[in-house]
This record gives sequence, C-alpha cells and structure tokens, in this order.
Amino acid sequence: MLVALTVSTNVFLWTFTQNATYNQAVKESSQMDAALSSERIVAYNTVFLPVSQNEVNVTTTMAAQGALSAQIIRVWVTVDGSDKYGNATVEFNLTPGDTPKTETITVTMTGAIDSEDFNGWLITARGNRVPLEQKRVEEITVSDVTLGIGAISMNFTNFKYYNVTENVDDYVLANYPNGTSGYNVNQPKEVGIPGEPVGVAFQVTLTNLDISNRSITLFSSSLLWMLFPKSQTSIVGSMWYIVNVNDGIIDDDNFDNITINHGSTVNLFFASASDVSEAFLPCLSGYGGTAAVNLALIGQIAGSPYGQNLPFVSIYLTKN
Repeated sequence: MLVALTVSTNVFLWTFTQNATYNQAVKESSQMDAALSSERIVAYNTVFLPVSQNEVNVTTTMAAQGALSAQIIRVWVTVDGSDKYGNATVEFNLTPGDTPKTETITVTMTGAIDSEDFNGWLITARGNRVPLEQKRVEEITVSDVTLGIGAISMNFTNFKYYNVTENVDDYVLANYPNGTSGYNVNQPKEVGIPGEPVGVAFQVTLTNLDISNRSITLFSSSLLWMLFPKSQTSIVGSMWYIVNVNDGIIDDDNFDNITINHGSTVNLFFASASDVSEAFLPCLSGYGGTAAVNLALIGQIAGSPYGQNLPFVSIYLTKN
C-alpha cells in the first residue's frame, strides 16, 4: 500500500512538473510571438550602388515604428533573376520615437554590375525580416514623371545665378554659395572695367531618379541654353557650358566629368561661352527679356551613351 501511494505521488509530481514546463514554454512562445509582431521596423529610400565588381554599397534609412526597440544584425542583398547574393553583419540599434537612422553598409557580392536590379532585406535580433524599400510612396509620382522626360529630376527652388569676377588668375563666383535667385537675372552693365563682373554663371540642382538605378556621368559638352522670343517669327538664344567649381572658384583649365549616382543630388554650374575642354570664356547673354531655359545634358549612363534635354524654367534677364 505504501509503495503504491509513493508511486502515485511521484507520478502526480512528475505530471505537475511537466504541465508547468509546458505552460511556461507556451507562455514564452506567446511572448516571443507578441514581441515579433510588436517589432515594426521600416527601411526606405534605399540605394544600391556597386563600388566594384565585388562590393555593393547599400544606403538605407531605418526607423522603429512599433512599441519595441530593435537591433539590426544582418543585411542581405540579391539580384533579380540571378543567383548572386551577399550579406554583411551589422549592429544598428533602433528605438521608437528616435530620428530615422541613415546608414551605408558595404556588402560583398561577386560580379555586381551597376545596371542590375538589386533587392535586399534586414534581419533583426528577434528574427524578423525587413524588406529594403527603394522608394517611398511620395517619390513614385516624381519618378513616374521622370519616365516621360528621362532619368533626371530638377529642383526648381534652388535655381541661382552668380556674377563672375576675375581675380588675378582666377574666375570667382561672387556671393558664393548663396548666390541670387535665377528667375530674375541682372547682367553686369559693362565688361572690361577692373573689379567689375565679366560674366554670369547659373547653378542648377539635379537628382538622378533613373528607374534602373544607373549612374549618370556628364561631359563638358553639357550646357544650359535659353531662347528669347523677339517677335511672332523671331527667336534668338544664348548658352552657357558646364564647368567645375571648387569653393566658388571656376576651374578654367580643365573639366572633370561629373558623375551623379542613383538617388544622389548635385549642384551643377554653367558659366562658359565655350566647351571648357577647349577654352574657358566668361559668358554674358547678348539678349534680354523673357527667356525659356533648357538643359542639354551629354554623357554616359552606366557606360552607354546618354543625352537628355530638360525644359527647365522661365526667367527674365536684364541686359544693361
């Protein structure tokens, strides 16, 4: 009788222990599921940029939009329609309410090509998979508009002009980098007076929104040109070639091709009456009044020939 009671007691205790263990496992599993569902991470405005045949730079903006903080531990990158892939170990901590964090991660991937379609995702310490979104909803309209005219988007609020002055051996942009609004241009009155402006230069801000994520390189033959309607049957024009500007000083001896990576924004300057690869000449318009401004861009896109004409803005130019 005592033996039977002892066995029954042991069985009861074992059953109780197993039941408690099971309940604890269920509780922990439920807590883990709740944590996974509460860890809402977003990664957007992602740009994939191959920097060599073996490396891709991934720039993305991350934020925690759920109730829990999270840690990003790995980044994966793949190529659509290919068996190419790569990953990198990282450690980014995201806290709800903090400012979104933008980071650039270098991922090793053999055979990366600029024109390929990349995809990727982040892995959190809790095991969640977060897709790398390449553009936000508000950018889709801009990109779709760009489809109609090419790969470049223009910033109309940052269009400026500068008076160009000659200082010993340098040509300098006066009031750089602030400049003056380019919508109302007041040209210098006379040329040749010491210390007075010898030309004008225009600053244009462009963004590469190519839908295939390709880089664009601009050559010295790119220019800004404008048309002045003079009558119902007569239109005249002026043009300024692209130049390199360093700290407000025009490089009048050379031109280095300008590369605009996908998703990047650059300021371009147009200031020469001739292609700088031949000679720099300060430029003034021979005409005044209302003008339609265009950009004629010449270069390469992912190594292939590229050309795009952009109808840009309308301005009023005073010819003194």
